[in-house]
Amino acid sequence: MYGTSVSVIGDFRCNPMADFLERELGFEIEVKSCFEEDRSSFEENVRNSNTMMLFGSSFERGLARELQIPLMRFVYPVFDQVCMCDYAPYAGIRGAVYLTESIINSVTGFDGKSR
Repeated sequence: MYGTSVSVIGDFRCNPMADFLERELGFEIEVKSCFEEDRSSFEENVRNSNTMMLFGSSFERGLARELQIPLMRFVYPVFDQVCMCDYAPYAGIRGAVYLTESIINSVTGFDGKSR
């Protein structure tokens, strides 16, 4: 994952997620935006970047499909995914492990979702 170009869009969790991806996992942040900012500008910047994975919500599914890149949903709304497992946080040590596992599954296609 080190050096992989990604883009992040989200609410108040956007900056902490981008920091974690960059500092802890070695991702290169190409485009970062908060939901309050212009969505069309974010999408255009992502299209013009080298983004290989997108972090956001179910609203970014269309963009991810268009670009044929994995989408990792980390903010609400998430309306195209079901989780029936026990508590799976993205915070703390357990959360870091779960988040990393989710990212790897999204990239490898083992998450059971078609792209």
